[in-house]
Amino acid sequence: MFEKPMISSEIGTGTTYVNIHGETGLVVPPSDPHALRSAMTYLVEHPAEAKRMGQNARLRYEELFTADIMVSKYLDLYEEMLGDSRTE
Repeated sequence: MFEKPMISSEIGTGTTYVNIHGETGLVVPPSDPHALRSAMTYLVEHPAEAKRMGQNARLRYEELFTADIMVSKYLDLYEEMLGDSRTE
């Protein structure tokens, strides 16, 4: 959203759907402080790459995660679920 690269860990909650490694940021193993430090160092030492990832993150946010898009997707899901239960 703020055009910044992300650093996340995949913990089974979908974080790598939001943050795509090498595209919108970096993904490090959970509970690995050395990997986290390496990722932060990489972004500081490669500002052009960090900027590119941040720009990609903003584009992904605008495509998939704005409030309007998220509300619309939730409404579609609720309507689908209610529609199925009404036909039973």
